[in-house]
Amino acid sequence: MKRYDNKKSLTFENPEEEGKFDNPGLKSSIRVFTANKKGGGRSQTINNLHLSEVAFWEGDIDALMTGLKQSVPKEPNTMIIMESTANGTSGYFHDEYWKAKNGKSDYTAVFLPWFIHEEYEMEGEIDEMDDLETTLYNVHMEGMSHEQRIRKLVWRRDTIRNECNGSIKQFMQEYPSTDKEAFQKKEGRVYYAFDRDSHVVPHFEPDPNENVFFGGYDFGAEHPTAYGLFAIDKYGTIYKFREFKRIGATFQEQAEEFKEMEKHRDTGQRFKVVRRYRGHDSGAKQAELELKRYKIKLTEGIVKRELGITTINGLFLENKYLISDECVNTIYELENHVYKKKYESEIDDGILKLKGEEHKDADVIKELDDCVDADRYGIATFMHKRPKEKKDTVQKVKERIRKDVRLKKKRAKVNW
Repeated sequence: MKRYDNKKSLTFENPEEEGKFDNPGLKSSIRVFTANKKGGGRSQTINNLHLSEVAFWEGDIDALMTGLKQSVPKEPNTMIIMESTANGTSGYFHDEYWKAKNGKSDYTAVFLPWFIHEEYEMEGEIDEMDDLETTLYNVHMEGMSHEQRIRKLVWRRDTIRNECNGSIKQFMQEYPSTDKEAFQKKEGRVYYAFDRDSHVVPHFEPDPNENVFFGGYDFGAEHPTAYGLFAIDKYGTIYKFREFKRIGATFQEQAEEFKEMEKHRDTGQRFKVVRRYRGHDSGAKQAELELKRYKIKLTEGIVKRELGITTINGLFLENKYLISDECVNTIYELENHVYKKKYESEIDDGILKLKGEEHKDADVIKELDDCVDADRYGIATFMHKRPKEKKDTVQKVKERIRKDVRLKKKRAKVNW
């Protein structure tokens, strides 16, 4: 029995007032609201809540979701489903999905790739497959027949050409094969080689006696000040295990934070930091003078953006740069720091790369770059301009005596 039946509500209930007491009907309903209805769900009890295209919701999503979630009781036979096409590498849906995927919430993450849909097939032939198609054929479509895999790849090529403006990246967003493909920034990522699954590791404390330590510092007046601490092992692998990102911190507060960061949490042993590299603007130079008063020494680093970006991307490609999962600001910036211009993209060894003219400083959007700029100063300078080891006084005297002995044997004048 239906009491209401319209485009916003379907109510299963006895429409007759007289018979409702003895025969009420199901007394349940299905209701539809748009996502911009701020009070949606409040003052209601909802057993099953289906939220559609959450990644494209606008406005104060947190406030809306808070109200909606409170309406679903923690009882058996209740459920909340959030589903969406992915939309970039940030936002409510992105964050909730990865929390569920990493076991940090009680939701279950479910990803559905494009090729499981039977209608996404087209008759045709493929003479030669590129690297990405080979991966799709051999890895992702395992279990399908050869003929079905070919039909899938033919459909994919046709869709890229005719519905996605020839852009592989656009196809990846609309028809992803993996969740990492789905959640990608629309513009060109600066650190395109960064892969959260490959380069983020569970936090561990590096051995003070087995690693060399250095830092990167980016001063901010109106923007946050950032400092990163790195350890490099004998195999050349760099590990970022500390980060500092704060706006409005005094130089005394920064110095205290740096001193706390630069010691082993378990043993309290201080790391011997060979250099802390900074930028070259006036603010960074002033910061060097101010921090020196608190016995924190900074050294001007290499600031050429292209060199720093290329160096870090190269380390990611070689799996020589790992980041602690505690460095959440750095991870977020690596995924969201982008260029202003859109460039053509290509796939090489399964990695999205950008083609086009050389990127200049002006092409980078100056936001979400505090930690990664500090990383650039530290890593690029350490890799390309490594500090010389300091010699103690005894070692210097020994070398001078050896030099004078050699000169005397040649009967040359000793310049003592």
